[in-house]
Amino acid sequence: MNLQEKINELKSKRVAIVGVPECGKSYLASHLNYPRADKVIYFDRVGVFRQYITTSSAILRITTTPTAQQFFALLKRPEKNIVLDVQLLDDDQIVEFMDALSQFLLYGTQPAANQSTLAPVAQHGLKIALVVDEAPDVLGQSGGGYSKKFAVLCRAGRNYGIEYVVLIFQRLQDMHKRALALCKIYALMQICHPLDLEEARKIIGEPEAEFKEGTQKQLREAKQGEYLLVDVEKSTSEWVHREA
Repeated sequence: MNLQEKINELKSKRVAIVGVPECGKSYLASHLNYPRADKVIYFDRVGVFRQYITTSSAILRITTTPTAQQFFALLKRPEKNIVLDVQLLDDDQIVEFMDALSQFLLYGTQPAANQSTLAPVAQHGLKIALVVDEAPDVLGQSGGGYSKKFAVLCRAGRNYGIEYVVLIFQRLQDMHKRALALCKIYALMQICHPLDLEEARKIIGEPEAEFKEGTQKQLREAKQGEYLLVDVEKSTSEWVHREA
């Protein structure tokens, strides 16, 4: 079974794709199909998704946080895939933007008291997939960015039409522990740092001696595009290799 088959199998999906730079994380996420989603929103921190999302896509360069009405206008576009290129935002603006986007997706309006109220996305019959690159910028450990609204969306978004949340990042150590705990499916690509390998071992659920004898070496030497698919709830893991 590969990650696409696992996504097809589950009803509510919170997925983490983890690995060192240039191992194929964003490529993998961009080539997944999200069958229950009417719209797929890609949060593009470094401009990588605009290279991969080439069909039925709108690529939008973000320079300031949109209003709720502007967010809703995005969802009314005919394209299924919406790439939000946020490269021009600084660290604080990134968190502000994610707070506003999450607030809109959950409740249909921004917090301001004088803002006209919009119905939540789910009430419009829309199902959403949200794919977030460089996820520690908005769900990081101490010292990193942290969007409280996005944390709520990850936890309760399935009740509001958020069918999929895919978090992409380089190091397990950089992600907030509560965010990691919400992910039930992991695609562990090449991982090298000892602290990240120990976190990976805990996710996989292997005894330390068994992990060091086999899986640790495989993670360190994984080729581009290869990943260990881990289902936390079922306590299963299997390697998925690149297609020839």
